[in-house]
Amino acid sequence: MLTTTAALRSGSAEPITKPENPPGGWDTTYTFKTSYGFKDNVLFRPQLPVASSFAMISADVILWRPPEPLWDLMFITSAEYTRYIPGSEVTGETTAFSQFQVKRDLGQKWRFSLSLQYLFFDQVLDNSDLDQLFSTLQLQGHSLSIQPSLRREAPNGMFVEAGYTITRQHYQSVVDDEWQLGPRFSIGKSYGNRSEFSLGLQFLQRRFDDRQPRSADGLSTIQDSLKYQQLETSLVWNHHWDGQRRWRTSTRLGFLRNNDNYSGYYDYDRFRLTEQLRYRSRGFQFRAELKLSQYEYALQHAGPSDPAQRRRTMSYASIRAEKNLREHLMVFTEYSHERSLSNLRSDSYQANTISAGIELEF
Repeated sequence: MLTTTAALRSGSAEPITKPENPPGGWDTTYTFKTSYGFKDNVLFRPQLPVASSFAMISADVILWRPPEPLWDLMFITSAEYTRYIPGSEVTGETTAFSQFQVKRDLGQKWRFSLSLQYLFFDQVLDNSDLDQLFSTLQLQGHSLSIQPSLRREAPNGMFVEAGYTITRQHYQSVVDDEWQLGPRFSIGKSYGNRSEFSLGLQFLQRRFDDRQPRSADGLSTIQDSLKYQQLETSLVWNHHWDGQRRWRTSTRLGFLRNNDNYSGYYDYDRFRLTEQLRYRSRGFQFRAELKLSQYEYALQHAGPSDPAQRRRTMSYASIRAEKNLREHLMVFTEYSHERSLSNLRSDSYQANTISAGIELEF
């Protein structure tokens, strides 16, 4: 589930993590952030970009009860609002996210987990992987997801996990509502100082309510409901490079194949690489992230008069630095660059965002 503007566009986000050494009973964390910044292409336009200053405010609440003795409970809620100034074409963007997670130790190294997630968003998003006509637009919608899973851990650090995803996605605009259903499997190994690598496989069916399949040339629709069958494989490696866990890298490689239920007009392959570097010491933290995605479309062309296969490369790079001024007060600054390169002109754009702000945590 995605919790930030950048995450919704680029496909992932760093999760909110539990405190490393919580006290007994319930641990509660409150975080408030505000920042001011500038973005040079709010609407992700390939030409005539709209630039704007913005002010952002957000709040997070985490409630966590460590295992006592068999149950592990966690609740997260987060809300963020960005106001563009002057806001002539886009007034603002909003996200709100809640998650409740319960884990139960079943004995013999078996553990059951159930996660309930809700997301509200009202944001400018890149939708061109689904629709060339409405490539970037402001979308408002809701998402509700249920994800049960079962995990088995071995004494040597190996583990296997199986789960299932049920998601209902509702949009209040031209994008069609959908169901997302499917199982997922992973196998991996924990080692060293809280490091881990895993290999994952996920099958996902996306069922659209009213959207119809298209013919191979994309010019006509078929009287049926559009469905996607997606198969994704991933390799994830999280590694701490020193005993104090100051240096950490997170690497994710993934391949996704998307097939529609008719002519293959919406078929594509996606290759993805995500790399994150984090350094933290007493009172200071630095994080850099790079995401690369390559889309290869089977039948779609680069244009009405261009028979070349449609291709697209998307990149997202960011850096963030944080400095504690007092026990509960922190200042931060961050910069991100997003770029889309494609032989379809409407797919290409770039956007730069820079901001600085303060954060209070209790």
